[in-house]
Amino acid sequence: MFRLTLVVVLLLGAVAHAEEKRPTKIWNRTGSLGESPRHVTDAFPLSDQQNKGGWVKFEPMIDEFEGKELDRNKWVVGLEWWKGRQPALFSEKNVTVSGGKLHLTMRKERLPPEVTKQGYHDYTSAALHSKTRSSYGYYEVKAKPMNSAGSSSFWFHNEGKPDWHTEIDVFEVGGKAKGFEQKYNMNLHVFQTPQEKKHWDVQHTWIAPWRLADDYHVYGLEWGREEIKYFVDGIVVRTVENTHWHQPLYLTFDSETMPEWFGMPDDKDLPSTFTVEYVRAWKKGAAENVGRTKTSFKGWELYVWQKGGNTYFSLMEGTNRLKTADEIDKAAVKGIDALKPNLDELKPGEAVFLSGKKLLTQPPKEQAKLVREYCKKIGLKCQ
Repeated sequence: MFRLTLVVVLLLGAVAHAEEKRPTKIWNRTGSLGESPRHVTDAFPLSDQQNKGGWVKFEPMIDEFEGKELDRNKWVVGLEWWKGRQPALFSEKNVTVSGGKLHLTMRKERLPPEVTKQGYHDYTSAALHSKTRSSYGYYEVKAKPMNSAGSSSFWFHNEGKPDWHTEIDVFEVGGKAKGFEQKYNMNLHVFQTPQEKKHWDVQHTWIAPWRLADDYHVYGLEWGREEIKYFVDGIVVRTVENTHWHQPLYLTFDSETMPEWFGMPDDKDLPSTFTVEYVRAWKKGAAENVGRTKTSFKGWELYVWQKGGNTYFSLMEGTNRLKTADEIDKAAVKGIDALKPNLDELKPGEAVFLSGKKLLTQPPKEQAKLVREYCKKIGLKCQ
């Protein structure tokens, strides 16, 4: 009986501990925005035109879409891990750049038999994501949702990270979906952590005083270590305690059919287009540091290991104690390209100490060489 009671107590304690980690400090705006900040400069976020936050441009995620075609050095068309929400299939031809804007289009069209066998039929849509992953910073777009029940979405996601799968939805809008015309849908997802293998989310909808598909508006996300803030036209509409969203993620735009949420688009509304005038990004820090502002008195520990043919990196602040395997896994990113944005945030001259994952082991030679070369390029001392 004592053993059974003890097990129950321990289980309840574990559940309570897991629940404590979820966001509890949440604020949501109701009603209109009030007066928006006066736009003075494109150099800083609309919500902080005087740059009190010390924002510095983060070039890998900035695009004014002024060229004749999409900049493939910054963007990947489609989502490698997903073909779209059925029945609409992501199609590369639906992602275009013209007139100084990015366009994501949904169409009614016949699809080939090899695709219809997979459940896709009659519709195509669009998706693209940044080549670079990023985490803390300020991300801003000026956009106009498509005027149909197809979705227009701006979000951050990550695939292939060991034990961690999170997502930040800045907005998911059904511009002409019945009952959703003024609903600005925001969400934070956790699909998997090292401790928990189930999905949960923190969702909220702000009701705009206008029809969202009628015009362009400025939408922003300030992603901080302690708090995540959502902005519309420079005014905060939501704040959420950041308990889980610390992993570098891809910046993503897409359009989907969402029959169970927005309903299917009316065919007479197609083709319809979600348009983005610009996407801008900033990191915290003084201008002379070119965005690299994280410092550590004891330097930084970089754990490197290989598993299943992939290489993983965990960059952690130096301490006087050994890191646990769970701590290392929690901070892991997959591949050198995912590591680079984290290194970019460090201040030039900072020391980075390379190690294998296990105590007193060496990192893989080829990967260690790539890390040392990149650290040298951006002014870090790699040891």
